[in-house]
Amino acid sequence: MDESPAAIALTVLFSALVLAAAAVDAVRLEIPNRLTYPAALLGLTTALVFPGRSWAVTLLGGAAMLLIFLPPALIGAGWLGMGDVKLALGLGLFLGFPVAVVAAVAAALLGGGAAAVLALRGRDRGAVLPYGPCLAAGSLIALVGMRALAASRAGLAVPG
Repeated sequence: MDESPAAIALTVLFSALVLAAAAVDAVRLEIPNRLTYPAALLGLTTALVFPGRSWAVTLLGGAAMLLIFLPPALIGAGWLGMGDVKLALGLGLFLGFPVAVVAAVAAALLGGGAAAVLALRGRDRGAVLPYGPCLAAGSLIALVGMRALAASRAGLAVPG
């Protein structure tokens, strides 16, 4: 990602929206449209703000997240709501392809791990687990991991 002031500002604003969505979901078990719609719009702007980012990469990231998360929400299994799907769309647009796919896998592993811990602690099967925090954490893991991989392939030291 470019370190231009516009890219930094976009990243900070997007991150604040995603963290707010995850926090609201953790407390209220819903992700409001007032957070997901701006996140999707900011995700779209990455094609304009991040140098080297194409519309194809941006749109494929969003499409990948929709293909992964929309079917389970429509089936109505109850573990994924439409707020989660809209947040995933925004994350996919922001992260782009293929990072969005890595984020989806990381979120699924985190969500599955959290569900397993709840099951081992004796929580009943009907207990609700907010998925927004898993999406946010999975996206962070994917973004940091893919940047580290890119830096190592370029022969650069990875900061931190």
